[in-house]
Formats: sequence, structure tokens, C-alpha cells
Amino acid sequence: MPSVAIGSAQLNVYDAIGSPGTDLTFFDWLEMGLSHPGLGSVSLPSFRVRGESLDFWKQRLLAAGIPSEWGEDPAGRRRLKFCDPEGQSLALVDDTGLAGESVPWDKMVLAGMAIRGILGVNLERARPDGTRRTHRLIGIHDD
Repeated sequence: MPSVAIGSAQLNVYDAIGSPGTDLTFFDWLEMGLSHPGLGSVSLPSFRVRGESLDFWKQRLLAAGIPSEWGEDPAGRRRLKFCDPEGQSLALVDDTGLAGESVPWDKMVLAGMAIRGILGVNLERARPDGTRRTHRLIGIHDD
């Protein structure tokens, strides 16, 4: 992944210079147990990659013993989904044609294959109408 800084209880993921839209933090609470996706949770963090790197990632995950599956995201972009060892679903998505650039972290993989940023996450909503109202209030349209 891009630059990874491990603190006492968190994992920060970002590009080589901390560009906006590339930072995602995971907190490691050992007493919480495995991930149980459901209502009220943030799920499926999706990371931007070049389309031509998806085959590289499929092979890298396979070599690490991590199963993955091809699919498309809601916008029809090619996507590779997999789960981390704790059951958190993750996705690598072809960002061809999307605006925005980052400075790939190339210490673990070549820059052309590297994760380029965060595309988004899914919200598992218990009350979607309330969430839609809040989104419209702050200028996000999800319909």
C-alpha cells in the first residue's frame, strides 16, 4: 500500500507526500474481534489504481493466499474485491478518466502499479432517508 505509518493503535495509509484524498486511518482495537459488516458501518474502502495494474494486484493477492474477485463498482468501473485477514472488504478500482493525481508510494511496488488514492467507502445505512437529507444539506447527492 502507499506510505504506512504504524502507531500504537492505528495504521495510516496515504500517498508519498500525504496528498488530500489519499489518507485513510485504521484503528486496531484488539478487544473488538473480527469485522461484522452491517447497518451503521462504513464498509468497502475502495482505492484508486491504474486500470492496467489490476492484473498485477490480482496476482500479488493470489501469491499472498488472498482470494479476490472481479466485478464492477456502481459507476461501472472495473473492480477487484478482496478481504483482509479480519474480514474487512476492500476494493481496488480502475480510476481511468477520473480527475486527481497523487504521488504514488513506490517502496513496495512500482509507481505505475501503486495505489493512487481513495475512491470512497460505502455507508451501510439503517435510515437512508435521514442520510440523504444530511447529504443534500452538505452538498452531496447520492441518488
